[in-house]
Amino acid sequence: MANFEEQGAVAGVSRVLEGIALHYFGNLNNIISLQSVNLFGFGEIDWVLIRHKLMKAEVDDFVTVEIRTDLTSKIESSMLNRTVVYKAWNTKGYWVISEHVYANLVKRYGFKESSYSSEHPCRFFLCDSAIFKDDYLTLNPNRYVSVDLDEVYQPTPYNLVLPDKDKVVQVFNAKMRAELLGSIYTVVRKRL
Repeated sequence: MANFEEQGAVAGVSRVLEGIALHYFGNLNNIISLQSVNLFGFGEIDWVLIRHKLMKAEVDDFVTVEIRTDLTSKIESSMLNRTVVYKAWNTKGYWVISEHVYANLVKRYGFKESSYSSEHPCRFFLCDSAIFKDDYLTLNPNRYVSVDLDEVYQPTPYNLVLPDKDKVVQVFNAKMRAELLGSIYTVVRKRL
């Protein structure tokens, strides 16, 4: 996966991820981003934005983020399956895609062109353009839309064996501890 987007206000978090964190959590307090996290049989998540408990490397809440530049059958099946997982876990997942890709989803699956509900598990952060600048993909965010499980998963029966949310959160906690300890080590080493 390529690097994308210029740095936001929070260290290690891009402007687009920061925008999603603000949209989902309402602020940037106690937010950490983790890249490439395994979802136990449902592939690897590009990013997880975690709000951790105050002064603890423990998940308080999280949201997943997938960044896609095109639409392939693999991405479609990932989106469908993960929406089932997010609905079962009562959490949300964001897909950062272009307006063009979303228009294709509207045409193929009958998604609503412009609809948003905070209750929907599958959210899209639509970008109207993307350009390469200094070896980074710069995304120009445009709007949010969302779809419910019934819209996303209507053609397939609910027969998936879902990963255990608590086990996944344990993995998030372990990765977050490693990230935070690495950051502390770097700061201490620089001061010495």
